Amino acid sequence: MVVLLGAAILCGSIGWTLVSDVYWLRQRGEVVTATVVAVDHPRAGKPPRWIDVRYVTRAGEAIDQRVSRFSHYKAIPRQIDVIYDRDQPHRVSTVDRGLDYTFHLVLFTIITAGLLAAAVVLLLWKHPQPQVS
Repeated sequence: MVVLLGAAILCGSIGWTLVSDVYWLRQRGEVVTATVVAVDHPRAGKPPRWIDVRYVTRAGEAIDQRVSRFSHYKAIPRQIDVIYDRDQPHRVSTVDRGLDYTFHLVLFTIITAGLLAAAVVLLLWKHPQPQVS
């Protein structure tokens, strides 16, 4: 039961992190042009897992940031549009990736609720209620 509760907390935390990043980009996002300065080079046949981009915020701050939410780019340097959170400029995604968090919200809510329900069932199964006669 403790393992199920721990898994539910972990799953809920991961879901919250994924959803909140995209939520804040939707609410406070600023679109700017960035330069791709590096691309992950995994084993043959595998797509890159990240790109490094350099952009300047509307406030004039130069940012170098690794991005894992992107479409697959092959050539560097390349100019791309990114969206960053004006309150946390290191929170960034490429514009073409989209800002829909519905899938993650539904997925992690269902998994977390399922784990919590399993923990409750296990708790009730191990500690049945006394019978009233």
